[in-house]
Amino acid sequence: QFERAVDYLMKTKYFVDGIHFALALDHYGLLRRSLNEYRNLLEVGEPDRLGRRETRVNLARYVLKYTKLFSSRAPDVTGRGTPSKLVVGRQESNMSLWAFHYYLALKPSVAAYDEDQESEVARRGSDAALISLLLSHNAFDQVVGDGKTKQQGQGLIYMYMDAKEANELIMEAVKSAESTGKKFLAIKLCILARDNDKAYDILQRELSRVVSKPPSETQQALLLLADKLLSQQQMASSDVRALENLETLKKLAAFFSAYFNSKPHDCRRLLDELEIIPLSQNSIDVRTKKEKFERMKPSVQKIFGDVAEAELKLLYSDYQRLKQTFRSNQSEFRERELSIRRREDQLLAFIRMIEDKVPNCSKLVDWMRKLRS
Repeated sequence: QFERAVDYLMKTKYFVDGIHFALALDHYGLLRRSLNEYRNLLEVGEPDRLGRRETRVNLARYVLKYTKLFSSRAPDVTGRGTPSKLVVGRQESNMSLWAFHYYLALKPSVAAYDEDQESEVARRGSDAALISLLLSHNAFDQVVGDGKTKQQGQGLIYMYMDAKEANELIMEAVKSAESTGKKFLAIKLCILARDNDKAYDILQRELSRVVSKPPSETQQALLLLADKLLSQQQMASSDVRALENLETLKKLAAFFSAYFNSKPHDCRRLLDELEIIPLSQNSIDVRTKKEKFERMKPSVQKIFGDVAEAELKLLYSDYQRLKQTFRSNQSEFRERELSIRRREDQLLAFIRMIEDKVPNCSKLVDWMRKLRS
């Protein structure tokens, strides 16, 4: 009747005592755990031929219910539930630490359980609780670590769990973070779990969405994460393309920052460094540029439609300034105009070669023809 006893305690003012009795009994295999993590707090089975009913406790749900109290109301030192401002403040500062140990205690004891359905459900319940903690806004640094050192082990999860198991749990948290839109947290978790490939995939996808827009806090935060990932230099040699794409995204961010801040000379310099769009007045092998372009991820390639449009607008601005500056000197005007036309031709040739992979390229070609006319 241990199950009914702890269930009774957890429904009274002795709730705190009930939780700890339940965890202690569970540790020694004296408590029947639920066979389904989604069931009620106390399960009562059908009577057997002697009229006895098997009872089981959904311990994971009870513990989660208890730890939720940490953020709203703190029991006093006697465990009787009387709030104290001093204790509340202390508990809120240690909430992640306390919750972590309670969730870890949910894991089945090796000595107490065989590999059966009950232990599997217990393990899933513990993992689900730990993942929820990893995704909470105030638990990340304490549970996983702040990432300031290059060695694993600075967070609670690496202190109390095997590194392989901890990393598997973190990657499950990554999936949950991605599905709920917590992209920054997903990237940070990947970096700390040393899965730089996955971190890159998420980062380049998210950075590709904002890199051609005016500078923002989101863009700056993503760029800081890109710097962190590149500085680790731990990606496999087979992922050189991934590093190249990330470096390209950083340069594209700098290009658009210069563009939106009306710095045409910086724009041109950054485009020259990219070595993608031909801008030189000399003869350039456009096919070589295309080969480099095709090594990029599709999400990065699409940005070059915005790059081409920005460069076209810069060339048009150059032409307008040229007409104003050299109106009286026709020979100088013709020479400089020819230089702009050559650059337009090279850009047009590049656009035509990539238009099957970049949206709106056909519109850019039409726009260029209108400008020339």
